[in-house]
Parts: sequence; structure tokens; C-alpha cells
Amino acid sequence: PLENNTFLLEKGHCYIFKIKEKIHQYIKQTHFFGQSTAKSTVGRVDLIARLIVDGMSEYENFTPDSISSGDLYLEITPITFNVKVREGDSLCQLRFFYGEIENSIIRDKDFFKSILNLDSESNLGTLSVDLESDKSVSASAFQAKNDIGTPIELWEKHKYEAAEFWDAKISDENLGLKSITIEQNRFYILRSKERLSLPPSVCIYCRAMDESLGEMRIHYAGFVHPHFGLNRSDGKEGAPLIFEVRGHNVDVLLTDAEILARLYIYRMSEHAPALAGATSYSNQELTLSRAFKNWK
Repeated sequence: PLENNTFLLEKGHCYIFKIKEKIHQYIKQTHFFGQSTAKSTVGRVDLIARLIVDGMSEYENFTPDSISSGDLYLEITPITFNVKVREGDSLCQLRFFYGEIENSIIRDKDFFKSILNLDSESNLGTLSVDLESDKSVSASAFQAKNDIGTPIELWEKHKYEAAEFWDAKISDENLGLKSITIEQNRFYILRSKERLSLPPSVCIYCRAMDESLGEMRIHYAGFVHPHFGLNRSDGKEGAPLIFEVRGHNVDVLLTDAEILARLYIYRMSEHAPALAGATSYSNQELTLSRAFKNWK
């Protein structure tokens, strides 16, 4: 550890921390299930943070009959950047379901269209990549630079010059389709074509169609809160979601409108207050982690 219970985590290494909170033994007598994802700002710096629940045989969830001691741990693996974490900060979020998670899923096709701001298109809850240039940043994607020595302090907001860590990429035209080359072992930030507007009664879990899609790995925080994309300050309808994509062993061509993720829409037990949507990501377009200053 460094000063003030701060830790430097070096890229390419895996770390396990014990979480201060724990699950009460009473939960064994209930029907509460849990699902966890890393927070958005974590995934956008190519950091994998996965919850480990004592007694469970898999990451990022728990069932009441499998809880052992109730202790929680976080496995953290920085891949592109060195990062700093400090005691007391939150890197993941845990959602509770009353009853099995599958029972909370909404499957109404018309509802999909309404929250994705679609008209007559056939979309059964999937997200596709948008490789048109985002005018606000003059880029179709951001590519992380390699060999950056400066560690990112995950608790900071708008501290770092984005251009010191990222390159802006513009898509090319190939056979009438816009595309971008995902280079091997490089990390990218992209956005979805679909724009979400969530009412106060639902939230969404996003999951890659296939986490290892050919020679790419797609991963992201995966949770969209109620009120997301509503009442934007710029008046636009809805907000795109962000894809975090890493190339594997060879370069691969990613084309515009390629489907990358599926949405699982959950009904809430009650309406979430409007404050639940009070996050800068509701106003996002192609947006980096909040640790970085706005792209210039």
C-alpha cells in the first residue's frame, strides 16, 4: 500500500481485496438473489473487477441457499493502464432481486421498441455498434494508447488529459460499409446505435452476445439505471450505451451495425426516484471514463 491506504495496481497483474460489506446470514432464510457488475468508470479504463461471494462457484452473483460466511471479495485485473485504488471507494455494484432473477425479466417486444426509441424496426433487445463519426468529439471510437506509465486514480473526476491516454479513430468505408480495425491487444471505446430512455420502473443488464466474439472481447459495466437517457440537457432523445472492446491475437474488422450485446430488462419492485438518474452518463454520446477531461 501507498500513503492513506492507497494501492497501486499494475497492469497485467491480478489482485484480490476483501470488501468491507458482507451479506447477513439472515438472507439464507429469504428469497433474495444477487447480481453484480463493475461500475461504468471502471470498465472504461480496461479494468476487470469481479465480485466473489463466499460459497458461490461462479463470479458476480449469489443465491440465498449458496451463501457461506457472507464474506465478499473483489478480483481486480488492470489490463491497459496502471491504476490506483483507495480504501473505501466502490468499484462494483450489487443488485438484489426478490425471487429468481429470470422471473423479473420483461419480454414484451413493443416495450423494447419504446425504450430503444425505435419505430417499425424489428429489435428483440439487442445493441449494435455505431461507427458513424460522433460530431461532439470528431471520432467513431477511442483507442487506448500503449505503455502509459502514469497510473489512473480511479476516484478522480476530470483530472487527466484524454489525449495523453487515448487516440481518436475515424471509421473507413469498405464495400459500402463503415468499419474500423480492432488491432490485436488494443482496447477501444465505442457506442451503440440504439439510444435508451428508461422509465422509473425498469433497469437493464447488458451482456455481450458472446464475450469472445471471434478475435475480440466485449465487456462493460452492464447495468443501466432507471431514468437513464431521460431529460437530457441537450434535448436529445435517449442515450447510447458504451462498448468496451479488446482485440485478441489478430487484427479484425468491425463493421457498422454489427450486433454486439443483448439487453435483459428487469421490472423494479417500485418506481425509482428521479435522483437515481442523476449521472453524467445519462447525457453521454461517445464518452470516456469520468477520470478524463472532456475530449478536445
